[in-house]
Amino acid sequence: MTVTLTDAKAMKVRSPRQNLLLQKTATIRSVAEVIGFLVSGFPAVEFAEMHYRHLELDKNCALRANKGNFDSTMTLSAQSKTELTWWIVNVLTASKPIRHGNPDLSLTTDASKLGWGAVCGETSTGGFWSLEEQRYHINFLELKAVLLGLKSLCGAFSEKHILVQTDNTTAVAYINAMGEAGIDVTTFKPHSTRAAAAAAAASKAKNVSVPVKEILDTAGWSSERIFDCFYNEPFQKAGGFATCVLTID
Repeated sequence: MTVTLTDAKAMKVRSPRQNLLLQKTATIRSVAEVIGFLVSGFPAVEFAEMHYRHLELDKNCALRANKGNFDSTMTLSAQSKTELTWWIVNVLTASKPIRHGNPDLSLTTDASKLGWGAVCGETSTGGFWSLEEQRYHINFLELKAVLLGLKSLCGAFSEKHILVQTDNTTAVAYINAMGEAGIDVTTFKPHSTRAAAAAAAASKAKNVSVPVKEILDTAGWSSERIFDCFYNEPFQKAGGFATCVLTID
């Protein structure tokens, strides 16, 4: 059994997307309204969660740059335009099953700071993390164990319903939500001192003319847009936290 949008609802979701795609600039408010329409279609559009996050990121960056003024204008990134195009092409014929039925395969994975393992049926695999990988957060390693398990044990299959079993609740939530937009929440938590330290160090690096690409590669951020939106803060010479983080003994 599947859920589908009514024709009227599908057109209501589709039309604003077409209008927004044709505009060179748009108000932040109009983009927020479009995102609201997209989210309202989630229950009836499979994989919809994978096709709106750049729009959300663009909107949040624009709001931050304009001090929360929804009536300011913004431009859409190429990724956001691709997401809008996906909705325009797919929304009229989209559907979503209420249940996917029993899984065809079951994959069990686990990870520690030393290594990972995966089991599918009677077949198992695993390995040790490199010294560089061992420095990552355990949530990241648990997700990577799932990815490696799928590639190693399920790579020969297609169009199969696979049940992934992992004891890490963050990994489960991340997979069920089909990922997160922009920020690696498996490594940096909101308001954590680790995120604050990363922002302070990166902002200082840019302040002294370190190339942006080098900052992104070192911090593990995927795009300059993420750095500018969330981490590039005005750097002030002061004591306390910034001095402790940025001073080398």
